[in-house]
Amino acid sequence: MEQAEKFYESHGGKTILLSRFVPVVRTFAPVVAGIGNMDKKKFFVYNVAGGTIWCTSVTLLGYWLGNRIPNIDHYIIPVVVAAMAITFTPTLIHIVKSVIQGRRRQKLAQKEDL
Repeated sequence: MEQAEKFYESHGGKTILLSRFVPVVRTFAPVVAGIGNMDKKKFFVYNVAGGTIWCTSVTLLGYWLGNRIPNIDHYIIPVVVAAMAITFTPTLIHIVKSVIQGRRRQKLAQKEDL
């Protein structure tokens, strides 16, 4: 909880705003913000701003692409898969780094115990 509080004190606003663009993070960032005691007014402002920017950008991008690409319906599945890969990659990299660091800490702790 202390880590969440420290993180949301310094990075809370941008985390809530940017989390709108990362599918899994979008679900959990507000919960962690609550656990981290993020200021309610600040959370509200950044959450509304992030939601507005996300909705507007996705809608305009869809409209623009729909008008620019003929037979776009043939490309929907590859585009969705590519978008998912792009949005999940940073999260997966972070998870892998965390696991590797955790294993290194365990090995160091085991060596110190010997």
